[in-house]
Amino acid sequence: MGIFADFITSRPMTLPTERQARRELEALRDLGDADAPSAFVGRTGWAILKVLALTNLAAPPLKGDSLGFGAQNIDYQRALISPGTAAIIANQIAIDDSNLGLEQDVLLHLGLCHSEPGEICLNAFPIIVLDRFVSTWNTTNTSAGSSTSSQIKLPLVASGTYDFEVDWGDGTKDTITVWDQAETTHTYSASGAKTLSISGQIEGWQFNNSGDKLKILTVESALNLVLGNTGSYFHGCSNLTSMSIVDSSATLNFSSGWRDCSSLISFPLIDTSSGTNFANAWRDNSSLTSFPLLDTSSGTNCASAWLDCSGLTSFPLLDLSSNGDFSTTWANCTGLTTFPGIDMSSATLFLSTWSGCTGIVSFALMDISNGRNFSNACLGCSALTTLAVGQGLDLGLMTNGTNFFSGVTLTTPVYNQLLVEMESVNSNTVTFNGGSSQHSDGPPDGTAARAALVADHTWSITDGGAV
Repeated sequence: MGIFADFITSRPMTLPTERQARRELEALRDLGDADAPSAFVGRTGWAILKVLALTNLAAPPLKGDSLGFGAQNIDYQRALISPGTAAIIANQIAIDDSNLGLEQDVLLHLGLCHSEPGEICLNAFPIIVLDRFVSTWNTTNTSAGSSTSSQIKLPLVASGTYDFEVDWGDGTKDTITVWDQAETTHTYSASGAKTLSISGQIEGWQFNNSGDKLKILTVESALNLVLGNTGSYFHGCSNLTSMSIVDSSATLNFSSGWRDCSSLISFPLIDTSSGTNFANAWRDNSSLTSFPLLDTSSGTNCASAWLDCSGLTSFPLLDLSSNGDFSTTWANCTGLTTFPGIDMSSATLFLSTWSGCTGIVSFALMDISNGRNFSNACLGCSALTTLAVGQGLDLGLMTNGTNFFSGVTLTTPVYNQLLVEMESVNSNTVTFNGGSSQHSDGPPDGTAARAALVADHTWSITDGGAV
């Protein structure tokens, strides 16, 4: 039964605390003992495993969390769990969830199950996440304001709280308790690729488009990295290719969080449930092709959040119902071909929201009923031909439609319906641009509706004229 044999036959009557278990584990690692995992399990009753993936969880596991598997049993000889909930092979536990892609060392406390020989029961066992922030860097990627080509400087902040040990990957370790202490900059004997491991309390992290922003390459694990509320956490890290889950559960300010991370190809399902400000959060993430279904329900500002994310080919149905500002939110997302029916009912500002989205051909029905300013909203969306007109699209409060559809040619039936609906619900005086779209006497009669908007509501309309 492999590494678990000693544990099964010699489980101690009194289990050590997490702190004791952690200390013994670190001691074994320092000794470089090849048999450390087996010996550790045999002596302590704790197992050293790796979570490969998680699914059906509202949020990633944090220190002290528990996961319950009911009365499921694991037969280690077959490395199977009865209904396929989890499988343990060697020193790894694979929890059947392919969505988060989390990879994180953990301590799992196992309990014996005597129903069958050689089986162990996982029943609401505790997960203790080893608080380690692992990242890779290249010291030679210098830029204006960075450390030298043989150094790394950690981007800590004055408002942060710190009590951690950093292993610089060259046999050197430092304890950091103050954001600006000298040891936050480390000098290597040789420049090049480095792996950093930080364990302990690290609350506050901000590149802010400066410092060693070009040196960081990957974030392998970061559950003990508490972002804080400064924003601009990884702003300017254009060589960052992968990002792991961080502790963002209390973060309100995500503004410019990953702005200009142009090499990032995917984004993890972090906890954004407290976030209110997402302005510029993922701006210029041009290598992203998809985006996770984050909890953005508390967000009030998403201006430019995904501006210039030209690689996006799809977008999820996020809850943006509390957001008031969609200015340039998806502008220049040229890879999008359709757009979901997101609830935008609180928003008043739609300035250049989808400007330059040259691939979008249609929009699903969206609640934009509170919108006032639609200046340049769909400017240059040259492939757009269809809107969800006739299904309750409400532009009744619009006061500015300057260049709304400039560069767009809606089909005549769609444009007719849009004119009819605007004439029936909007009594404001509006400057409106329908692009090259043409109207006709229908049905519905777009020509008559357009004439009424001009005569009765003093609208100024630019479009392709009558068919």
